[in-house]
Amino acid sequence: MGKKILIVGGGAAGMMCAALLGDDTTMRVTLVDHNEKLGKKLFITGKGRCNFTNACEAEEFLNHVLTNPKFLYSALYTLDSDRVIGLFESWGMKTKVERGRRAFPASDHSSDVIDALRRQLVKNHVDIRLHTDCRVLLQDESTGRVIGAVLFPAENGSLPARGEVVHENAALQKGPSVFQLHRENAEDRAAVEAAFPGGEIFEADAVVVATGGISYPSTGSTGDGYRFARDLGLRVTKLYPSLVPVTCEEDYIREMQGLSLKNVELHVKNGKKEIFDEFGEMMFTHFGVTGPLILSLSAKIGPLIGKKPLRTWIDLKPAVTEEEFSERLVGIFEKNPNKALKNVLGEVYPARMVEVLPEVAGIDVDTKCHDITKGQRLMLVQVTKRFPMTMTALRGYNEAVVTKGGVAVGAIDPGTMAVKKVPGLYMIGEVLDVDAYTGGYNLQIAWSTAAVAAAVLKDL
Repeated sequence: MGKKILIVGGGAAGMMCAALLGDDTTMRVTLVDHNEKLGKKLFITGKGRCNFTNACEAEEFLNHVLTNPKFLYSALYTLDSDRVIGLFESWGMKTKVERGRRAFPASDHSSDVIDALRRQLVKNHVDIRLHTDCRVLLQDESTGRVIGAVLFPAENGSLPARGEVVHENAALQKGPSVFQLHRENAEDRAAVEAAFPGGEIFEADAVVVATGGISYPSTGSTGDGYRFARDLGLRVTKLYPSLVPVTCEEDYIREMQGLSLKNVELHVKNGKKEIFDEFGEMMFTHFGVTGPLILSLSAKIGPLIGKKPLRTWIDLKPAVTEEEFSERLVGIFEKNPNKALKNVLGEVYPARMVEVLPEVAGIDVDTKCHDITKGQRLMLVQVTKRFPMTMTALRGYNEAVVTKGGVAVGAIDPGTMAVKKVPGLYMIGEVLDVDAYTGGYNLQIAWSTAAVAAAVLKDL
């Protein structure tokens, strides 16, 4: 009889691992997820378009990985972005590559990515079990090997408290999500059944944890993988929402709600050290700022912004020097000497900034152009080139694309995704302490780590 593999989590990593494993007819692959359908988070990725990878070279790809890029060498060379695109094309999904080498389904529909994966799962006879919770791992007490799990109908089943004796011969020695037993001991099996009424004992030769992080909890991200890891004695690093909007202190930021800026430079300092300097797009909101620049920034400042607000400024006109912009203002003021400042600044600023910029510069917007002093003009120039904001916090996991932090990669073999000290257990995807900038990189991490695990499991 073939090897039994249990994959926990029907997101990107779990689906890819099951799809790649399922083509081996000697394997019996079961994929469980507590949602009513697979790929719920994939469905909303990229505002429903699903930027499923980035078509750059491996070395450049690793430059976009923020946390533990070296850990991904084996994974990325096992399944790089070109091969991911080729896989999806071979599975019947047409693709396209846009600006920044971001790859999308040609249809611009994330459902095509999910459907391509699901077709492979069905074709390869993967046992898909939805509305199913994996809440407890089973571990052989004598070898430490993970030998299966206890599965529950979603939202049912209660876990005993840590250390509670649930049978005269057994207790939860490792914590509420790990149960130790002797595999061949009938009394121990009875202990499991008594401990978890309504649960199904599912024996497996290997368990793959692909439960993701805790971002977008509405898609079913519950952090189960972190719970398994902690109860097995693995370190889970501090978690932060990442690729997420940021709140700001100033009221004038909220006054510009809905205004999008293109071709601006964003600078952030932590004390005297500049930690971010990037060119791109962003948008003001009712709470602060969002957009591509801000999402990228959030991936770097999670550990910092909780300690103190961060000084931030925008260069609204990065293509010109202060002197050049000053000369342009002189020309506008000389051309319109009797007009109020607020009636001429539309030539150089978006409408929603026309009154905000002078306010920040300390100038009355009703001042006539011929009354503007050199000092006031230079203040306008300074505010234009260094428009100030104070960032106070990241928005929550409800708005975060990914989770920063996770299972410490020192506990994981990068060439197999096996947990080093827990035989029979593998961890892939976002549950690991690996994250990257926006642009398809995080999904590629999911595909690549899944491929490494699948390749090794085929040789079990």
